[in-house]
Amino acid sequence: MSGNETGKRYLEADVLTASPLRLVVIVCDFGIDCLNKAAGAAESPDGEGKLEEFTRLTGKARDALLELMGALAPERSPQMAGNLLALYGYFFRRITEARAKVEAAPLKEVAKLWSSLRDAWADVLKSGEEGKAHAEAGEAGRFVSVTG
Repeated sequence: MSGNETGKRYLEADVLTASPLRLVVIVCDFGIDCLNKAAGAAESPDGEGKLEEFTRLTGKARDALLELMGALAPERSPQMAGNLLALYGYFFRRITEARAKVEAAPLKEVAKLWSSLRDAWADVLKSGEEGKAHAEAGEAGRFVSVTG
């Protein structure tokens, strides 16, 4: 089995067993990776397949954004869902602008912003996992929040 096949199987297993928040991080990683590769294609010298690769990768990044948009739960947190929808919409528009001109700069901008958001989601995920581990170890009292 090749390394690529092993990586695909690992990712498939990760996706099938992931929490919803972990899935958000996975989709973000995928979209950001597509944008970085598309930016590289846009900056490469003209060659056969450049435009096709650029178009394919930016399309996949937009698909990732559509998945994230579809996963929003405005009934649970209307303000957060609205803010994320506006941000994802901005990302989508910038990618569309980049596609129209085959430009790397808008893709790099979106990749940078999306990476910051991805890192925030990963931090939330990590703190949730740490909290769960402490709770399972009998240390849950340290993480109880009292609101008044």
